[in-house]
Amino acid sequence: MVLALGVLGVLGMSSEYGSGLIRIAFAAVPRRRRVLAAKVLVTVGLVLAVGEAIAFATYPVGPVDPGRRGPRRRSR
Repeated sequence: MVLALGVLGVLGMSSEYGSGLIRIAFAAVPRRRRVLAAKVLVTVGLVLAVGEAIAFATYPVGPVDPGRRGPRRRSR
């Protein structure tokens, strides 16, 4: 999961640098730290929302034990 988050961040920033759109962002807001902080906040918010959705969607599947066969028997 951590690797996927890192890849998402790198893809977001490298695509802007590659296409030249980062120049427009820096021209609109000359303080680079604010622009980069905003980009980090948006990425973190997106990752948090997607992560929470995945966690809630997969919670019911967690208790399933694929190695167990048949109903549990009482031990005597």
